[in-house]
Amino acid sequence: MLCLTAMAACMSCEQALLPESEEQEKAVLKVRVESLEQVGFAESRAGGGLGDYCTKMSFVLFDDKGEKAVAVNQEMTDASFGSASMNVPFGNYHLLVIGHSGEKNCTVKSTGGITFDRASDVTDTFWYYGEVAFTESTKDIVLSLKRVVAKMELTCLDNLPSNVKKVALKYGQATGTLDMQTGYGMTKTQITKEIEISDDMYGQSQTFSFYIFPQEDEITINVTLKAYDENGTEIGGKELKDVPMRQNAITRYRGEFFGKSVGVKANVQTEWMTIDYNPSANNS
Repeated sequence: MLCLTAMAACMSCEQALLPESEEQEKAVLKVRVESLEQVGFAESRAGGGLGDYCTKMSFVLFDDKGEKAVAVNQEMTDASFGSASMNVPFGNYHLLVIGHSGEKNCTVKSTGGITFDRASDVTDTFWYYGEVAFTESTKDIVLSLKRVVAKMELTCLDNLPSNVKKVALKYGQATGTLDMQTGYGMTKTQITKEIEISDDMYGQSQTFSFYIFPQEDEITINVTLKAYDENGTEIGGKELKDVPMRQNAITRYRGEFFGKSVGVKANVQTEWMTIDYNPSANNS
C-alpha cells in the first residue's frame, strides 16, 4: 500500500509538471522598417515616407521548422505602418518582410514563392529575408528593404490614334512570383497586361509600363505592344526582342508605334539605374 501510494503521488506530480514544461514563455518581438533601397523614381517625391512608395506591407515570421509562426499584414493608413509587434516564444526564426502596392495582400506559398493578385499587376516591390535569434537581450529589429523588381517603360512618341480602345503588353520569360529566400523571380512564363484606353489618352503620346521579378541580376525578355480597336482588330504595335532587364533598374524604349519608325531616343533618369534599349545596336 505504501508503494502504491508513493507511485500515485509521483504520477500526480508528473502530470502537474507536464503542462508547465510544455508551456513556452512568450515576449514581444518588435520589427521596424527604417528605409527602402533607392526609393526614388523619375517621379520621386523627395522626403516621402514609406507610404509614398508602397501601400501594403507584410511581416511573416517562420519558426526553426519552417512553419509560419506569425503573419502581420498592414495598410498604409494604419498608424503602425512599417512596424510590427509579434508575440512569440524566444528562439530562432526567419523573418520575411514585403512592401508593395498591389490591390490585395501578397500570398506566401508552401513552395517558398510569393505571389500577388495577378502576375501582370506586380508593382514596385521591396523585400527582406533573414535569420532572427530572439532572446531576452534582443532589441528592436530595424530593417532596410531591397527593391527586387525590374521595370520596363515603352513610350509612344506618336499620338495615340482615336480608334485604339485597348493596348496589350506581352512579355515572355518573365515572372510574377518572387522567391521568398533569394528575392529573385521563381518561374518563367508569358504574361499579358491589358490596358483600357480612356478618352483623355487620345491625341497625345503615352507611356506604358510593367514590372517583373528577374530570375537573376540581369535577364533578357521579348516584349510586344499591340493596339486593338473596339472590334478587337489589331491596328498597330511593336515587337522588341532580347530586351535587357535588371533588378533595381528601368529599361526604357522610346519610338513610334503607329507610324513610320523614327528610331530610339534616350532620356536618362537620375534615381533608378536606367538601361536604354536600342534594338538597332543589338542587331548590329
